[in-house]
Amino acid sequence: MQIPVAIVCAVCEYESWFLASMDKIAGKYDIPPGVSFPGNPEEKCGAKEWLSNQMKGDNIYRATFHQAKMTHHLDIDHLAKNVRSFQRLIHAVEELLTAIDNSEVFVTPAPI
Repeated sequence: MQIPVAIVCAVCEYESWFLASMDKIAGKYDIPPGVSFPGNPEEKCGAKEWLSNQMKGDNIYRATFHQAKMTHHLDIDHLAKNVRSFQRLIHAVEELLTAIDNSEVFVTPAPI
């Protein structure tokens, strides 16, 4: 059985999408209310460290603890309008659904 496949990655790291959603995450997980990320989150490599630096006291960002919880607070509408790698994810899912509906084999990006 052949199935369509898409590979999409956040620029730098998955946590970059959290930086773009700080208005929904700030005030939770030991990050003070009002914290926002200045600039383009896709240009910030080291998002995990940035998140740790925003946390109160000696708390640090731990992917195994925080990632799933913070994902719940992603601002999907904001990401879809403003974050190119997330836009690519949406497009890839649309391509996969179309391929499935049409019983097509589809791979993106195309193999070299």
